[in-house]
Amino acid sequence: YKRQQQIRHETAGRLIDVCCFPQTTNLLRDRSSTNLYGQAFVGRAEGDGNWSWGFGAAWANLNAVDGVELLYAGSQRVSQSGSDLTFRGGLSGTLSGEDQWELSGAFRRFRMEHDVSYLDWFWRGIPEETVPELVPRLEQNLDRTNTWGVDAKYFRPVSETGWRAGAMFTLNYKDHPKIPNYRIMNIPRDPGSSWAYNIGVGMARDTESTTFGFDVILEPAWSNTWADAAEAIRRIDGSLIEPGEKTIENDFTFLNSKLRLGFEQRYGIAAMQLGLGVTAFDYDLTQLDRVQLSIRDQSESWIEWTPSWGLTLALDEAEIRYSGWTLLGAGAPGVAPGRFLEGDLAAPGAPDYLVAPSGPLTLDDVRVTTHQISISMPLR
Repeated sequence: YKRQQQIRHETAGRLIDVCCFPQTTNLLRDRSSTNLYGQAFVGRAEGDGNWSWGFGAAWANLNAVDGVELLYAGSQRVSQSGSDLTFRGGLSGTLSGEDQWELSGAFRRFRMEHDVSYLDWFWRGIPEETVPELVPRLEQNLDRTNTWGVDAKYFRPVSETGWRAGAMFTLNYKDHPKIPNYRIMNIPRDPGSSWAYNIGVGMARDTESTTFGFDVILEPAWSNTWADAAEAIRRIDGSLIEPGEKTIENDFTFLNSKLRLGFEQRYGIAAMQLGLGVTAFDYDLTQLDRVQLSIRDQSESWIEWTPSWGLTLALDEAEIRYSGWTLLGAGAPGVAPGRFLEGDLAAPGAPDYLVAPSGPLTLDDVRVTTHQISISMPLR
């Protein structure tokens, strides 16, 4: 089947004066974009239902990916276009008794192009008599990623009181032929590769009227990206970087930790659910700049909380379900405002090398609350 999604952004802004220099906000603009999705799958149970297999494919024509505009701080507009293609296959079955296992694999090809529009303020002239000038700038960024992944799960009962235990392991390898030069992190990049793991354990208990469960998940990941010189570039010490050699190397280390709790109490045809998710993020970057002959270290960490709640009403011919959750501790990233002088545009010895903004990162508090109502009815 296929489905269509339409995203509409409405922003308003104006040119204002703050103190001595004019500032800009987003220009008045209404924009809408359409995403088109399609997927198909096939599967079958074998051996009297003791094991089963399945295979599926999904494709998307994308013109708007939510959140991308936040990665280009200070931009006036981000025009997106691209596609996403995914193939998946898996097996599941029982070993003995109630022991269950699942094994799956996937390949994903992600292709996007970002046309980013900026309005930059430049101060022309000598430092004593500078004149502000608003200069438009268009950046074209390609986002190319290939992902290979495998996933394994195992579940088994641990007692006769209804307790069950489970474990999971996921491995993803990502090949990045081209990564966008996101302005927010000041990290020029080209190709790269990433390894990401997901290791978790959990327990749950299900009785006649109550279900309770929890799990703990660790997500370590490593990524290495770099930028290649398109032509000879002179280092700050006067030596040359030849075409094709690396100008920037970035080594990322991630360690995310998740704790999730869930509870459901049933009362006849009605049920109540409560949950809590806690995620701790820990990111580290070591960047080697072969042009400036410098090393940069940056560490970021924060905690996000997601309380959730729900109600279910099971009628004779339908099930009505309400779910809600709130994300706390997250933030919208940005870069503190700054300005360029004419002499800041090029690195020493490299007149075609544009230095990215060096303002400090900002993180505005954001709280996201989601409500969902669904109705399920059997077809006869």
